[in-house]
Amino acid sequence: MLKLYLLSLRQSMKSHRLLLSFILLGITAGMFCISMTLGSARGDYESSLNINYLTTITLSFNRDDLRRKEAFSQFDGSFRKELLNTLYLTKARDGTLLIGWDGSGHTNWFPHGSGRFFRQSEVRAKEKVAYITSDEYAELAKTGRTDSVTIDGSEYQIVGTGWISPFNLKYPISEASTQQLLQSEDNADYRFCIIPYSTFLETYVPELILVQFNHLDYATLAARRTQLAQMFPDAEVTMPSESSDQYLQVEKAKRSAVGALFAVIIGVSVLGLMLEWLKLNRKQYYVYLICGATRRQMIGLILAEWFLYLLVGTCLAVAIHAALLPWLKPIGAGYLPEWGDMAFFCLLFYICSILASLKRMRAYVDVLGKEDWM
Repeated sequence: MLKLYLLSLRQSMKSHRLLLSFILLGITAGMFCISMTLGSARGDYESSLNINYLTTITLSFNRDDLRRKEAFSQFDGSFRKELLNTLYLTKARDGTLLIGWDGSGHTNWFPHGSGRFFRQSEVRAKEKVAYITSDEYAELAKTGRTDSVTIDGSEYQIVGTGWISPFNLKYPISEASTQQLLQSEDNADYRFCIIPYSTFLETYVPELILVQFNHLDYATLAARRTQLAQMFPDAEVTMPSESSDQYLQVEKAKRSAVGALFAVIIGVSVLGLMLEWLKLNRKQYYVYLICGATRRQMIGLILAEWFLYLLVGTCLAVAIHAALLPWLKPIGAGYLPEWGDMAFFCLLFYICSILASLKRMRAYVDVLGKEDWM
């Protein structure tokens, strides 16, 4: 059977080069579109790995437990390279919801308004500088005092403003968390203020810590949650409000619908070429049948040869996609799809094309009696 297959393949490639070129071109073009579609889902997933509600672990503490302050230095060094932002939260004595901020990715959490965020020199020096809400700044402007704000009797120089709201801070927290500091129905009238974390830890002990990791998948994030739970045994440690793996599956499902449409369109487009290929090879199949091959072997030969062309076209499509990655990144297709996904669509296209042409295929090799088919 293998010798027969190789002979048939060589004969087809020798006799019908132009037709096979068009078939491979059609398959490659179609599978390239599918590869780009699935690659864009992968790109969205990779971009999502620094979104706060997919990558933030929540640590909630008992307000009266002061022992945790000793562990912050250990925490600060353990995940430093993986962290994007760390937010230390507590309610100040004057009612201000105070946030000690460690990191520079504040725009992941809320839109920036005016001014700037903290400089590293201010963080190292533990300076009393503040980043406040745009609404509070507007209120201060009415009084003509926009240079500083008072928190628990201490003056903090205002360096910038942003559109900070309870929702921004609450959304990444899972419903499994029992924390009480951020409850959306209670925080609407809160006064929010962000200060450098180093300044924060000089005076306050956080009731809540939001630890945002950068580009960690859900499995790695779960491992970090376990490590944090061991580091802070008295804390309630919860995963993000949403799973990045679920996000990927949703995005892939959306793109798969488009990919399936491409597969159908390609299948219909290439089907005519496939039928012409069968027609041109009919005499060749007849010779094989005369020489003793059965109808079952002929059908198997056609299926195997068609699968090879489809496989080659798929590999060419992925190779072209890989070569064009630097130019495709600006349009969100700068990632290759997973091989399993491409294999699924390759198989889907194969099955659709075979089912659509099976009747004609059997007719082309139907030159022997039915007893030879069984």
